Amino acid sequence: MSSEQHQSQDTFLAMAAQNNEEAFVELYDRYFPKLHAYVQYKIYTNSTECEDITSEIMIKTSDNLDKFDPKKGHFAAWFFTLANNHIRDYLRKKKPTIVSLDDVEYHLSSKENVQKELEEKEQRKILSQALSKLPQQEQDIIALKYGSEYNSTEIANITGLSPENIRVIVFRTLQKIRKDLQKLAISQSMKEGAHRETAG
Repeated sequence: MSSEQHQSQDTFLAMAAQNNEEAFVELYDRYFPKLHAYVQYKIYTNSTECEDITSEIMIKTSDNLDKFDPKKGHFAAWFFTLANNHIRDYLRKKKPTIVSLDDVEYHLSSKENVQKELEEKEQRKILSQALSKLPQQEQDIIALKYGSEYNSTEIANITGLSPENIRVIVFRTLQKIRKDLQKLAISQSMKEGAHRETAG
């Protein structure tokens, strides 16, 4: 089935889901994994919080399905616009995370797990910093491409751009990200080196 056929099928399913719970369950099953991956790319947070945000967006989707108008475009375009609005609201309201002593004690119980978590967290932080420097459109396209794993034609249907434009944007954005990742990695390495010298 082509990307266009998939998009049309999802649009039809979304219309049916306005009055049919089974149709919404099918829509949920199709979009939850892609949305979850998209949210992970867009927000630097833990997996539990990421899943909560994804669920909130799906609930908001259910509550607003009657506002979806297929004459204005595919369901995926409407869906990810709603998702982006929710993510922006979340980031505006986000407060610093408070970590409990129980959590600290649990993680300190395994040094290997702590070290691995710290390394993975640092890698995600560096990637997040690089992505956050991009214009909003480029952030969205990269998240759709590598988070939700949509192809250029599918992303074009969601964003309203041509597949050729999507491919060019992805290529140029990856070049920018690589340069930023190199700078951030060097900067982080220098900070760690300075910290070790101070500690020593």
